[in-house]
Amino acid sequence: MENVDGRKPTKLEMLTANSNIQAFISLASTAESKDTVPAYSVSAETSNAPLTIAFSDAPTSPFSKLELVASTANGKTDVTLHPTYEGTIFQTSSWISPQLVENRETEDPSGQGRHRSISQRSAGSVVDAKVWWGKAENKENWGKVEVATSLSQNIVTLQ
Repeated sequence: MENVDGRKPTKLEMLTANSNIQAFISLASTAESKDTVPAYSVSAETSNAPLTIAFSDAPTSPFSKLELVASTANGKTDVTLHPTYEGTIFQTSSWISPQLVENRETEDPSGQGRHRSISQRSAGSVVDAKVWWGKAENKENWGKVEVATSLSQNIVTLQ
């Protein structure tokens, strides 16, 4: 997905039923200004099937803003976020407690040596989290990830 102007997000919508969604997404920006924050909006919905989404590439200078809404029913969700992701993560599953998995070996993708922080609350079938690099204050372009399923696993991995 390519974003030219951070004011208007580049959109991808995937919708099916009784069939899996498997998407490997690369985020790119051709913005001429380093002050432009690339923005992306991804929506994925299926039922009675698994949903797998992995973000393999993303802009690093500046980081991009990602909004993802992904859901299935009666199927496993498995979402992998690029290391540059900063923002909120909200996961639900009606049967199995959702899992937020962090790759602790990941270094700051900006090369500034910052530490990745995660603030997470888990209660039964819900995970509500926020992830960021460096200091949390002065973050203007938080992303938003919402992943939901029923009767199956819900896994979000922070690469």
